[in-house]
Amino acid sequence: METFLQTCPNCQATLELPLEASGKRSSCPGCQIEFTAETVAGSSHQDPDRLDRLSDANVQSPMQESLEIDVANQRVSIESIFVGAQILLASCRRQIFVPSFCVGIIFVATVISPLIALNMFSRVNFNLALILAAALSPLFIAVACYGMTVALQLINRACDSSILGPQVDLVTLLKTSMKPSWRLLARVSLVMIVAFCFMAALIVATGLMIRSASSIGKIETALLLYALAFMLSVIAPITIATFLWPTLPLCLTSLGMGKLVHRSVKLAAAHLFNSFLIATAVSILFGFGISLLGLGLIVATPIAVSILVVGWRRTSGHPIHVLDEL
Repeated sequence: METFLQTCPNCQATLELPLEASGKRSSCPGCQIEFTAETVAGSSHQDPDRLDRLSDANVQSPMQESLEIDVANQRVSIESIFVGAQILLASCRRQIFVPSFCVGIIFVATVISPLIALNMFSRVNFNLALILAAALSPLFIAVACYGMTVALQLINRACDSSILGPQVDLVTLLKTSMKPSWRLLARVSLVMIVAFCFMAALIVATGLMIRSASSIGKIETALLLYALAFMLSVIAPITIATFLWPTLPLCLTSLGMGKLVHRSVKLAAAHLFNSFLIATAVSILFGFGISLLGLGLIVATPIAVSILVVGWRRTSGHPIHVLDEL
């Protein structure tokens, strides 16, 4: 049966369609967007190596299948990860930053503004402000999980896109970007809620140790408690992030949560130095975003997520089609 290659106008996946589908309505199996299939004149005379690369590029998406790759044999420089993330953001800036800005507006309206108001109200009635903050915390966590899910989906889609594909109109871009799959949202939410609970426990434990150290008269015991507090507040989070940074991008695969964590540790341990630098860079980016009253997260989140996704794809052997075309 004669076939031709068709680029999805939304996600830029390269599809192989039968020749009789030309001029008819078709749908992309990846993003479910309908479009009119059209053959390209002279497509059979294009570079066969490029056609093979593009046709193989999006047949399987990381969202659909997790490839079993010997991560111990993959040697990737940290420069290729950071530079790759930079090029990805520059090449796909429209399809990444426009939806990210819209999510940022939602984040400011539902998280930043209420927190600023509660901070001002706490000067009048601290106890009531604390109760309101606790009552609104599920909303804050839900918006944060939604924003992270959208960012993951945007970066992953950008990795599978083609710089040679047609530009998608703004309405279609926002419509397809702002509605992540429920399965991905559930997986990302579970990971982030566990991370939030763990960080909250570390903050409480660190505060208790510092408080105890300040009230103890023995200098040796106080120094020991301060050292433990430093380990809990700085060393422990970075160490855990070093081994679990692939967890978020691995949510894009079909792995179960148990295998997902195991794969994350295995991948990070095989590239320990890179993992430490990735975890440090992402922590600094999120810390910088939070330090700017949380407004910096609008820019820091897509940058940090691009480092995570590019790092995961490079170290695990998954292709990044938009970079491979350059």
